[in-house]
Amino acid sequence: MAQGFLARKSGRAVRRIIKGLSKTRIARTTAARSLFFWLAGGFSPVLLSEVGAHRFFVDSSDEGIGRSVFLSGAFEHEWAEKVFNLLKSLNCADFQGKTLIDVGANIGTTCIPAIRQHGFAHALAFEPAPRSFALLQYNIINNGLQDAISAFQIALSSENGDVPFEFAPLNPGDNRVRMVSLPQGADVGPERDRESQREVIHVAARTFDSLVDEGVIPLTELGLVWMDAQGHEGHILKGAQSLLRSPVPVLTEFWPYGLRRAGGLALLEEIIASHYTHFVDTRAAETGERRDLVPASEVWNLKEKYPEEKYQDMDSTDLLLVKL
Repeated sequence: MAQGFLARKSGRAVRRIIKGLSKTRIARTTAARSLFFWLAGGFSPVLLSEVGAHRFFVDSSDEGIGRSVFLSGAFEHEWAEKVFNLLKSLNCADFQGKTLIDVGANIGTTCIPAIRQHGFAHALAFEPAPRSFALLQYNIINNGLQDAISAFQIALSSENGDVPFEFAPLNPGDNRVRMVSLPQGADVGPERDRESQREVIHVAARTFDSLVDEGVIPLTELGLVWMDAQGHEGHILKGAQSLLRSPVPVLTEFWPYGLRRAGGLALLEEIIASHYTHFVDTRAAETGERRDLVPASEVWNLKEKYPEEKYQDMDSTDLLLVKL
């Protein structure tokens, strides 16, 4: 088992680790943890990270969020702090007693710090991938938050039912709802990540509105909706008319490539322009500066700023949607 696992690891990862070992103490520590993570995957499917304020079980084959959490004890911690500082500058950060909706919760790296560090009383976490959902449950319990966070193994979407769900090898953070019924004339463009070759299962899907109607989502108690759904965000908001009518701020990933692949780029742009007054491009924003507010009508320009031919962090951002 271990030999087969190591054979699949890239030489690039080894070179990165060796290079880190020759630098500063902090770099050496990170490189040593990276080496341990790289090796341990051949022997244990799950690792426990106790670095920082939280304790997370991570998938040892996850080269994305899992690896980042194991190395630092958090995932994009500084960026998350920036988002919450932006909310404070807009007077949208009174989270005491409020509920967070975490869509695409993965293993809990957003909802757990939201409770522990940012004043939320409760969180509802939605994660459809079976393995990520299991780790999410473990992490909620491991951090003593089972009374504060409710987890649901469902995808939020534009309709109730089942949806095809594809798995990204070595990167569960890129698991996606796959749309097979696209709007007429929708331009999904060419694939760049071999999506058509991915394993696909069907998962349960519900609309935000149906969960509000059933009392699962307490709309009047919400402080923030946080969405990272790998291109499915437009479909989620289409099924969340009650949210769109409310003053609740929304943080949503804006990834033109993923949105187009899901047939949802124009849909998300239209929803933002029609239902919000302003947005903040969190990648470009200076923390706490109101001048970073952009009229929602200018959302159509963003896809040129984050072109689809680029990769990783250069082709996406997160938008803070507000009504002022």
